[in-house]
Amino acid sequence: GLGDPPRGRVAASGDLGFLKFAVFPADNGTFSITLAVPEVEERLRAAVVRPEILDQICQRLPGIAPWTDPAHSRAVSKVHAMGELESRWRDFVVGGRPAARNLFSVGDSLARTNPLYGRGCSFAVIEAHLLRDVLCDEADPDARALAYDRLVRRELRPFYDDMVRQDRSAAKRAQAELDPDAKPSLRSRLIHAFVEDGVAIALRQDIELFRQAMRAFHMLAPPARWLLRPATLAKVMRVWARGRRANAPLYREPPGPRRPEMLAALGLPATAKLA
Repeated sequence: GLGDPPRGRVAASGDLGFLKFAVFPADNGTFSITLAVPEVEERLRAAVVRPEILDQICQRLPGIAPWTDPAHSRAVSKVHAMGELESRWRDFVVGGRPAARNLFSVGDSLARTNPLYGRGCSFAVIEAHLLRDVLCDEADPDARALAYDRLVRRELRPFYDDMVRQDRSAAKRAQAELDPDAKPSLRSRLIHAFVEDGVAIALRQDIELFRQAMRAFHMLAPPARWLLRPATLAKVMRVWARGRRANAPLYREPPGPRRPEMLAALGLPATAKLA
């Protein structure tokens, strides 16, 4: 590559419902592109591993197209696929008793999460530090197991549960994308409006709110608790109440086409299931 392309109004990462995407700059002028396709999109998942399909998708994502422009970069590897991304938390203390003595799991052997959040290494590092403290403070095998279980649950389980909730919400959205004529419930419309027209806009307007959200995202503060503070909710509600017209300059450009347009451009049928 020739270095990072100029930043535009469209981010190099986004969520289209039927597709998530991001660019990850690396060393020596290289970068990677990750496309995440929901499980229900069987046909698109099968097609995206073909280099020509991946290139066509990138060309239609305004935030990614400058990175993959042939004048800017060239491919240096094939398309690598990853699957079976199942969140999993393993309990090593059952019914208040250790399942095994002197066995302490760290990393994916304890908690496995969606790599899109980028928290796997963070989980492992935190677990390693907690385990070190437990081994230094406790000598009894049972006491060590109970203490380690208590600490990882206190420090990490809230983030794990939050990611699982987000994954389930994303799966529901992906399912809804399969029927463009489907009408969401009133509750779904209100939640969507609160997030997109309230929270997202408030974060772009208020640097302090943005810092609070980033602290939670980077696991320096409990997940979502920042949003439940009365002062924070008051700010979000004031922004939401102003309406879309008043907040128009704070909205981002669309990160990419809708599902029907993208599939048509790729020459793929609208049906998600493979024959």
